[in-house]
Amino acid sequence: MQKVMRIGKFAKLGGVSIKALRFYDQQRILRPAFVDGRNGYRYYELDQLETLAAITNLRAAGFSITEIGPLLDTGASASMHHDAIIERKNALETERAAIDKKLLIVEALARAVEVTGGPNSSVFKLTSIKAELVYSRRTKVSGLGPPVTELFETSEAKVSRETARGDRPPFLIFHDSPDQQSDIDLEICIPLTHDPGPSCAAVRSLSHEFASSAIYAGGYDFTSKLYGDMHAWITESGLVPNGPLREVYHCFGADEYDYRLPVHMTVSSPDAYITELQLPIDLYTKK
Repeated sequence: MQKVMRIGKFAKLGGVSIKALRFYDQQRILRPAFVDGRNGYRYYELDQLETLAAITNLRAAGFSITEIGPLLDTGASASMHHDAIIERKNALETERAAIDKKLLIVEALARAVEVTGGPNSSVFKLTSIKAELVYSRRTKVSGLGPPVTELFETSEAKVSRETARGDRPPFLIFHDSPDQQSDIDLEICIPLTHDPGPSCAAVRSLSHEFASSAIYAGGYDFTSKLYGDMHAWITESGLVPNGPLREVYHCFGADEYDYRLPVHMTVSSPDAYITELQLPIDLYTKK
């Protein structure tokens, strides 16, 4: 005859609380073998410890009660169990990667506070730059100003003709320092909704990056100083610059010859320009 026991004994053997067993009963994933109709006492059979062990194992792995129920069904196959566990493993690894990244950011911020004296003494933000499809033209120019404007104007017009312009701000990548005065290696980037194909050949995908960011208002004369301050803050915080500077134009002036931009992007006065500097960084700091 199968050995039966009261709920208290069963809970003790299974390493759980009586409250937990009552909850499992309520959720119909582990019902008592029988309930005494006279006094309401719950009784369990010894072999139900196997089911309880399965429940506690899955709970320890982070499975919810809703997820556990189907796995305990008598019709559940071994492959179903395996697939569910592998899926949970993948989810936990994703969570761990996110936590590891947060820990790296916390460590960087802690070093920044030590260097700057407080969390509000720096204008720099740690941010993610999403991967993006852009129309790209990389070239060397004699200087900033009109040569860059001409590049943007002709590129915006070309993308407009292909009806592929994305509703995101254009930006400039400095492959040389923004302090350089002549023969500057730079790349203008116009966001796209899709790849228009051979008619617009200068298309490339920019990968996801992590970066330090700062936003300022007014003309572009402030870029050089802010870049220097940002670079110093990054290195003092124990981070590692990991790519060329991006100058992102959230609000800017444009001639709009042969094309039109969304009205929220353009302004008439340089005082109303809004520009963001993004400097990619490596969160995995030097040892």
